[in-house]
Amino acid sequence: MTDNEFTIVIDTNAPVVSSGKILISASPEKVLAILKDIPKWQDWRADIEYVKLIEQADNSVGTGTRFEWKANGLKYQSKIHTSSNHSFGWTGKTIGAFAIHNWSVDPNGQRTEVKVSESLSGFAINLMRRKMNRELPDLINKDLMELKYRCEK
Repeated sequence: MTDNEFTIVIDTNAPVVSSGKILISASPEKVLAILKDIPKWQDWRADIEYVKLIEQADNSVGTGTRFEWKANGLKYQSKIHTSSNHSFGWTGKTIGAFAIHNWSVDPNGQRTEVKVSESLSGFAINLMRRKMNRELPDLINKDLMELKYRCEK
């Protein structure tokens, strides 16, 4: 994953930064289609309580799309900053926290390599820095495993 693929890159100087990758037995097109189908995230991401697109009557998703979602008791306001044939990224805000979340999807033989990176900043993140640095890698791996399971169904 190269930074120049994304309109907004993760903040490598943020108090919390993590990344992960996985191989999925599905085409890059299928993986991206599932990632970009935000209204259906609840179907495969166990921690999401609800998700809805804002001001998108046709449920289309692309650069500039805004969405609201709730996971693990926190409500997020997010906006897609990059949506291409191999990159998908968004920013998100909640009380005292700002996230940059970037996914990269590339063919790897008969499978697809998916990479994800995330940075978290803000006063709440600064207060919980140690805890979040321990937990974010697990959350990223959980997202990757849930995506793999959904794509390989």
